[in-house]
Amino acid sequence: MQCGSASIARLDTLSGVLYAIDKPTDRYVCTACNWEGARSELLATEVTHELGSNDDITVAMMADLRLHVAKGLAEQLLRFLLKWGFMAKSDPKMLARYLTVAGRAMMLAIIDERSKIDEEVSRGN
Repeated sequence: MQCGSASIARLDTLSGVLYAIDKPTDRYVCTACNWEGARSELLATEVTHELGSNDDITVAMMADLRLHVAKGLAEQLLRFLLKWGFMAKSDPKMLARYLTVAGRAMMLAIIDERSKIDEEVSRGN
């Protein structure tokens, strides 16, 4: 492992397809610096926990972020949506929909930015 990035995936050596880490015997690849090697060459190993798959973790992180967004941004977002005509009146269900998509978009942007940061670090920027 060259860069220390968390952007590691298991490489199916037959098809070249990237998979989430789940088998210690396969080859691994870093999507930030293009390193490829054995599990024993990794600087760190993945953490196991009760959340399940990578998709389950992403859903849990999105739900957590949505909760933080709702607590800290709901009133300001409602004012914005009313001011600019996205909502005609205060509607808790509609606001919850907007908070959900805002949280999802923020989480995807955070993950995307982390990937970019890992790539920059691997290039020495």
